[in-house]
Amino acid sequence: MNTTAGFSDYVRAFADMIAEEHREKVEEPDIKDEELQKITARTLIVAGQHDMVRKEETDHIASCIKGAREIIVRCATHTSYVVHSDRLAEMILRFIGIQRSAEN
Repeated sequence: MNTTAGFSDYVRAFADMIAEEHREKVEEPDIKDEELQKITARTLIVAGQHDMVRKEETDHIASCIKGAREIIVRCATHTSYVVHSDRLAEMILRFIGIQRSAEN
C-alpha cells in the first residue's frame, strides 16, 4: 500500500473542502478590470491548484494585465506555497531572471 499517495489524496480532499467552504464567504478578489488594466509593471500571478480563489478568477486577473505571467502551483492551497517560501522565492527569482547558484 502506498501511504504517501493516500496521504496526498487526503490532503487534496481536505484542501478542496476548506476552499469550497471559504469560497462562499469570500467576496474577493474584488478588483475592477479597469484597475487591473492600469498595471504596467511586469506581473507574476501565483495561485494554488486548490486555492480558495477559483482558477477562472485567477485566469481573468492575469488576462486583464498586459503581459502578466500566471503560475498555478500544483497540489497547493491559498497559502501552502507561501508556507514553503523557498518554492515561492524560486518562482519569483525565475520570473525576474535571476538564477540561484547551488550555494544559495
